[in-house]
Order: sequence, then C-alpha cells, then structure tokens
Amino acid sequence: MKPRHLVLSLLLCAACAGGPTARLEVDAPDAATPWTHLDVADEAGDFRFAIVSDRTGGHRDGVFARAIEVLQLIHPAFVVSVGDLIEGEVTDEVEIDAMWTGFEALVEPLEAPFFYVPGNHDYSNPTMAREWTRRFGPSFYRFEYRDVLFLVLNSELFSGYYTPGEPVPGGATSEEQ
Repeated sequence: MKPRHLVLSLLLCAACAGGPTARLEVDAPDAATPWTHLDVADEAGDFRFAIVSDRTGGHRDGVFARAIEVLQLIHPAFVVSVGDLIEGEVTDEVEIDAMWTGFEALVEPLEAPFFYVPGNHDYSNPTMAREWTRRFGPSFYRFEYRDVLFLVLNSELFSGYYTPGEPVPGGATSEEQ
C-alpha cells in the first residue's frame, strides 16, 4: 500500500440526522456528472450512506461486485467512493476507457446514487484527467442531503502523487477548486 493511498478528502460537515426532505441537492453541471443519478429512496428520520473503498493495487475479481450486492441489502440513501476505482496509471486512451467501462458496469446494478470521487489512480496524468472530465465532469463538487453538506475534493489538483508539488494538468485547477 502506498503512503499517500488516499489522495482525496471527503469532508462530512454536520450530523446524519435530517428533516423531512429526502432530496439530494447539487450544483449540477450542464454536461457529464460524477454521480449515477440523484433519485433517493430513503425513509424519514436518520439516514444511512455508505463509503466504498479503494479497489486498486491487486483487487480480487468478484469482491466489489459482492459489495454492491450487500449495499443493495442495506439500502443506503447514497454511496460515496474514496477514489482509486480503476488501476489507472496509464496514458493509453483505449485502456483507460476499458477500465472505466468495466467499473461502471460494476456500479450499474446499484439502486442508490453513486458518487464518483477521483483518486490518484483515476486522475494521475493529463490523459486520465481529461478522460475524467469527459466522462464525469467536475473532479470536485459539493452536494447536500437533509441539511448535511458533503464536500468532495480532488487532492491531485494541489500536488500530484506522481508529480509532488505540481498539480495534475488536463482538468480543473486548484484555484478553481
């Protein structure tokens, strides 16, 4: 496991108790979005959400698919990733596309909204940054659910894992974030 394994911060600001509304509120871009959908099937009162971990560095076939099956059983309001969803670290556009297509197929059965978050394996070079932007739109964003603010940040915009001190070019900038 690499020392800077998790290169993205997900800041949860507030408690997980909410009011009567069961609606996700986002500043939606006009094009691609880093979430699967915003249709929440949740009950009134407290809510559950799930965080799924990094699946790079020797992931085993079937484990993530099984996790999706289990998530279906617990019915979270939504699911947030921590990034590093694909092996990445390549510049071949066809290979990158195949990795993302494979991952999206794993997430497709999930009924709850899934929020994509970039990790260094997903956003490690200009080619991958451009593909992220094409496929998912912003690499940082915020959303609200029941008066709880969730901030998704892309640390690769401050200092790339493979280019310490320099942001990964090809997508947004740290100033924009």
